[in-house]
Amino acid sequence: MKFGRMLKYDLRYGTVRRFGYYLLPLLLGVADAVRQVLNYYKVRNPGTLLDHWLIMTAGTQPYQPNTLHSYKFPTIWLIMQAFMLLVVNGYTSGDLEEHGSVMIVKSRSRAGWWLSKCVWCMFSTLLAYVIYYIPMFLIFAWRGIPMKMHLTKRLVTTSVEGFLNWKTADVCAVVLFIPVAVMMFLCLLQMLLEVVWSPAVAIILLLVIQGISAYKQSVFLWGNWGIPVRMLKTPIGYIGNLRCSIAGIIVCIVIGTILFKRRDLLFKE
Repeated sequence: MKFGRMLKYDLRYGTVRRFGYYLLPLLLGVADAVRQVLNYYKVRNPGTLLDHWLIMTAGTQPYQPNTLHSYKFPTIWLIMQAFMLLVVNGYTSGDLEEHGSVMIVKSRSRAGWWLSKCVWCMFSTLLAYVIYYIPMFLIFAWRGIPMKMHLTKRLVTTSVEGFLNWKTADVCAVVLFIPVAVMMFLCLLQMLLEVVWSPAVAIILLLVIQGISAYKQSVFLWGNWGIPVRMLKTPIGYIGNLRCSIAGIIVCIVIGTILFKRRDLLFKE
């Protein structure tokens, strides 16, 4: 069985037949967009698409003791993390138990089977984000918000006003590309953990780490890599966050490839 056929199989059974899971980011996208519109309904200046996009996805600052500012836990952000992880949770380990061993025997390539799952995982993550953002574009367009990609001072709040000095391309990278790259890394890591332990253990472990990341900022807590407002003060810069995410993706793919070459799958190829 060639790699193309394995990937086609994963897209069919992992995406098309699991499309109900994509309702989670869709519903969250609708709720976030409606909440954003209602929060700024009485503001005369409607702002721009990038204004609302940044405010929706900015997240919150970490807990800072001995300060006058109260800490606000990013509940919506953590829910989004959970929904994105649920989209891909359980498919790879379930397929390995059902049809994966047969496909590996036919293809004579454990690495090919794993790489197909990795491509599917990254595609599914990207698709989930696209589905999440579709309601935003539709609802914002319906409310007459200009579809322009620049920031205005009217809508930029105190927590994200530091982005006013950034180039538009850099802001777009922070709100769009980096969060997707971080989530691709997390979904691949979850996929790797679930074939070693279980889907439940994998998602719970990652959500616990994400919860800690929401509370404390550290380069070693990867949840911070994808929170836009924290990229204003990250010691490695937003480019460093992107590099860490890409490195994490590569590490997960390589470790998974090595693991599946050596793992006893309870059959002989």
